[in-house]
Amino acid sequence: MNNLQLVKNNYKIEKVKKSTGVGLILMKHCSDRSTVLCNNKIIMDSIETNVVNREIELHQQLKHLDCIGFDMDMTITKFDIDQVHRGVIVDTVTGYMLKLDSQKHVLKAFLGDLQISKEKINDIYHADVIPENRPLAQFSGSNNGRFFVLNSFFELPLTPLWIGHINHLVAESGVPDGTGYDHGELMRFLKEAVVSFNHSFGDFYNSRYFREIREDPGKFVHRATDACIAWLKDLKSRGCRVCLITNSKSEYTHLLMTYAYGPDFQSIFDIIIADAKKPEFFRKPAKFYDLGGNYFPKELTEEMLVDAVEFNTPTVYHNGSVQTLIEAVRRHSNKENISFCYVGDHLIGDVSAPKQHCKWMTIAIVEEIEDEEEIVVLQKKTAGFESKGIGKNYEWGSFFCFNDHNAGISSETFWSYVIRHNADIALSSVETLAKYFNDDKFDKQSLKPCSIVYN
Repeated sequence: MNNLQLVKNNYKIEKVKKSTGVGLILMKHCSDRSTVLCNNKIIMDSIETNVVNREIELHQQLKHLDCIGFDMDMTITKFDIDQVHRGVIVDTVTGYMLKLDSQKHVLKAFLGDLQISKEKINDIYHADVIPENRPLAQFSGSNNGRFFVLNSFFELPLTPLWIGHINHLVAESGVPDGTGYDHGELMRFLKEAVVSFNHSFGDFYNSRYFREIREDPGKFVHRATDACIAWLKDLKSRGCRVCLITNSKSEYTHLLMTYAYGPDFQSIFDIIIADAKKPEFFRKPAKFYDLGGNYFPKELTEEMLVDAVEFNTPTVYHNGSVQTLIEAVRRHSNKENISFCYVGDHLIGDVSAPKQHCKWMTIAIVEEIEDEEEIVVLQKKTAGFESKGIGKNYEWGSFFCFNDHNAGISSETFWSYVIRHNADIALSSVETLAKYFNDDKFDKQSLKPCSIVYN
């Protein structure tokens, strides 16, 4: 993490040159669209001048962007970092839960409560002399036929269920080393989990998940602050396009946005796109459905398909692709060269996809950077730590850096690598972005950073 800089509280948002959710898009014409946010109070005094210069550049750059959009799901209440470890990967073939380094080598693996030896890890995941033939060779951070990523609020609850079921199967087998359990039972459990996920998060009218949120949204959802809403309105008044692009269904979008941003939430945004199907939204052509003002459609029909989208209409759009959105921005701005920035909390759908497929500026929302132990790691005061994790046996360590105490080696984690190579900046929340967007003051006394800048 040599190119990582810590940003302290009361930072101002400026520019750092770099090649280059529901999500937040920032688009405004500028000469160099490879821009990022920053407040950089670097420990080394010798580079503070360069940092301040970059801050000044970025500050001006962001004031002249063309469009800004948000990940609505970031209003959902924060998870307890002490109870779960985001980014753990489930191997459905072995049943192992994995933590990877930046080269996709397995740093730690558990089968239920049983920690897997390094020898066994190497034999399963690293032994093939042809790297392309290794199980994780094609893994890119997204779910595939073998690996399932616990990377969002919706997937994280599966962690204790998976652990508990594995423990049950191992105990039932009578073989304590985990080699005797019935893998068929594991696959049946996984299939049931998939069915449950599809029902819980896909059936707005009948699932218990949606029913409980409808009955008491405040139990699960944070209201946006007045300052954040005012900031969005201010951006829009400056001519910046404010776009809401979410993978959530239109019904769920209406429920959460009404509670978090108020019944007139649609007026805050220039366009609202539901069920966007990110990351495919950024890489595959698809037509939009125009639902009109109806967030609760009984069905989608061919008559709803449109070839173009419009801003500031009562409609809500469904599906679609980024290219159609880009064309709309160009058409309404009378500009060919448009700068874009995307802000979101899903490290693949909101950060990697827009960077890799669109070469946009990206801002990752990473709550882990608020954790006090992570801050120590990021400030490089220690190589890593053993986190409290899911329990005393689950010492996953830092989200950003893994320290092998026995070998004396520190490794960047897979997700830190994903963020570093795809995000121009990482912030703990959109509220932080809103709070300090126009601030030009440093808090040089605070030791707690509120963002990370990559350059």
